Amino acid sequence: MKKLLKIFIMILPLVISYSTPDPVLSIRVLVLSIFSFILLSLSIFKKDNNISFNLFKSPFSIVYLVLCVVYLFSSYINGFSSESINIILRLFQFYIFFLIVSDIIVKNGFNFIFKPILYFSLIISVLYFVQVIDFYFNLFGLNVDQTNLEFNKLASTMTNRNLMVSVQFLCLPFIIYLFYTSNKMYKMLSVISLSLFVLALILTQTRAVLLAVIIGIFIMTLFYRKKISKKFIIYSIISLIALITTSYIVLKQTGRYEIMIQKTKQLSNITESGRYKLYKSTMDMISDYPLIGVGAGNWKVEVWKYGLYNNNMGNSFAQRPHNDFLWVFAEGGILAFVSYLLLFLIILKKSYDEFKNSDGNEKILYSLLFSTIIGYLVISFFDFPMERVSHNVIFMIIAAVLFSKINKSKKVVNKVPKFVTLLLILMSTYTISFSYNRYQKEIHFKNALRFKDEGKNRLLVNAINEAYDSYYYDIDNTSTPLLWYRGIGYFNMNSFDKAFDDFKAAMDVNPNHVHILNNLATIYEIKGKHKKAKEYYNKALEIIPTFKESRVNLSAILYNEKEYEQALDVILESKVYSGIWKRKEKGGNYDKYLKIIVSSWANNLINNSEEGELRIKNILNSFDKNPSFAEKRMREVKEIKDNLNCNYITALIEAYKK
Repeated sequence: MKKLLKIFIMILPLVISYSTPDPVLSIRVLVLSIFSFILLSLSIFKKDNNISFNLFKSPFSIVYLVLCVVYLFSSYINGFSSESINIILRLFQFYIFFLIVSDIIVKNGFNFIFKPILYFSLIISVLYFVQVIDFYFNLFGLNVDQTNLEFNKLASTMTNRNLMVSVQFLCLPFIIYLFYTSNKMYKMLSVISLSLFVLALILTQTRAVLLAVIIGIFIMTLFYRKKISKKFIIYSIISLIALITTSYIVLKQTGRYEIMIQKTKQLSNITESGRYKLYKSTMDMISDYPLIGVGAGNWKVEVWKYGLYNNNMGNSFAQRPHNDFLWVFAEGGILAFVSYLLLFLIILKKSYDEFKNSDGNEKILYSLLFSTIIGYLVISFFDFPMERVSHNVIFMIIAAVLFSKINKSKKVVNKVPKFVTLLLILMSTYTISFSYNRYQKEIHFKNALRFKDEGKNRLLVNAINEAYDSYYYDIDNTSTPLLWYRGIGYFNMNSFDKAFDDFKAAMDVNPNHVHILNNLATIYEIKGKHKKAKEYYNKALEIIPTFKESRVNLSAILYNEKEYEQALDVILESKVYSGIWKRKEKGGNYDKYLKIIVSSWANNLINNSEEGELRIKNILNSFDKNPSFAEKRMREVKEIKDNLNCNYITALIEAYKK
C-alpha cells in the first residue's frame, strides 16, 4: 500500500485529459476515487489491516466530516443538482484519502512520503519550463498583449499558473526537510526543485503565493529568532539582493517586467478590480443566505443577481469567487465557513504543539508545516485551491503526517468494524461511477464547443444530446446550461420551436443567464410577440445593463416601431470594443444598426434649423467616411443629451461646438 501511495503521488501531475473543457479536474477525481477503492479493497482482505478508529476521532477528521455533511444538508435544502452531487462526492473523496494516507503513515512512518512529493514538484516544474522554452522559440515576438496573454496560459499540467505555483508551495516543507535529512543526491534534487519553484514564481508573478512565501519566511524567523547570528543576517541580505537582481534580469529578458509594473499599479485602484467585484457580490450573497448558503455548486448561478456583471460585455463569466472562505460561506452557510476555517486552525495548533514537543529534525519539519499552512491560508483567501485535486492531496498528506501521530503513544489500537470500511468502499465505487460518467459527458461537451465554433449545427445538437444529463452534467463551468448550446444549434437550423423549448429548459437551470434571456426574446420577436420580446430583452438588461446583444436587438424593435430616439438611447448604452476593427473581428450588428437608426432618425426630423441640418449631414457623412469617429461622436451626443436633458438634435449641435 505504501508503494501504491508513492506511485500515485508521483504520477498525479501526469494525469491530464485535453478531451474535456477542464483538462484535470474530472479526470483526477476519477483517478483518485479508483486509487482509494483499490487501497480500501486491499485493506479489507488483509488480516488486522482495517483503518484505526482513532483516526476517525481526530479533530481534523471530525471537522472535515462536518464540512461534508453541512454541504450535503445545504444542497438538500436548496435542491440537488449535477454540480452539487459532483462537489459533495469530491469532498467525501478527499476525506477518504485523508483516512487512507493517515493509516499508511501510522503503519510505516512518514519519511517515505517526502521523496514522492519531491518528484511531484519536479515533474510540475520541468513540464512548465519545457513549455516556457517552447514558447520563446515559437510564440515570443507577438505584440505585447498577445505575448503576455499566451505566456499566462503556461501552467505545466495545473491549467492555471497560480494553481501551479501554489501547489508547489504546499510541497516546500517536505522538500526543505528532505534537504536537511537526506544524502547528497537528494540534497541536490531539493535545491533544483526549490530553484525552479522560485524561478516559476518570478515568471508567473503570483502575488498570493509571493505573499505566502514572505509570511512563511517571517514566521520561520520568529521560530528560530534566538538562533539567528550576525553571519546569517549578512548572508540573508546578500541572498535577498541577489534574488532581487536575478528577478529583475529574468523579468526584463523575458518581457515580463512591464506586466509586473502594470499589476503593481492596479493595486492602487482595488475597488475597480474584478477581484473586488467578486468579493462584494459574494458578500451580498452571503448576507442573503447566511445560515445554509445557496447550496453546493450554486454560487456561479446565483451570483448573476448581485451586480457582478455590471458594465460587462456579457462574453465572460466567473466560475468561482477566487476566495475559498467566501466560496464555502456562500454555498454552505455559516457552519461550513466555521468548519473550513477550523481545519486550518486545528492543523496550526497540532503543528505548533508538535514543534514544542519534538526535537532535532522533526522540530524543523513541524515549524515548516506551521509556516506553510499559514501561507496556504493566505493563498486560499485569494485563490481556489479547495476545488483542485492536487492541492487537496498534498493538504491531506500534511494533515495525515500531523494527526497520524496520535496513535504512536497508544498501546492498544482499535480498528473500525469492517462494515465501515465497506461503506467507504461503496462511496468510492459510487464516486468512480459518477466521475466516469461525468468525464464521458464532458468529452462530448468539448466536441460540442468545437462544432459550435465551426458552425456545424447538426453535429453540435448530436454532441449535446450525448453530453447532457440532468443527473451527471447539465451546466458548464461558466454557468451556461448545456441545453442552451443545443438551442443555439436548433436556432441556427431554423428549428425555432425546438430552440425555444431548449432555451426555456435552460432557463430553469440558470434563470438569470443573459444569453438565454436574449435568445428567448429573439424567438418571441420572430413569432411576432413583440411585447414579450421586449420584456425578455429588458430582463437581460436588468442583469447586465451594458449587454450589447440585447441592446442592439431591443433597439431594432424600437426602430421598427419608429421610436428612433428611444432606439438611440438603448443602443448607445451598449458596452463595445473601442476600435471598429475589433468590433468587426468579433462580429455583430452594432455598427450597422447604429448607422441605420441614426439615418432614420435624421430623415424623420422636420423644420430643423440650418445649423441642425448641417450637423446631421456631417454625422451621416462620417458614418460612411469614418465610422469609428461617428460612433464616438454619437456617444458624446448621448452624454450631452442626458446631462442637458435635451433632444438629440440640440445635443448634436452642442457636440460640434466643442
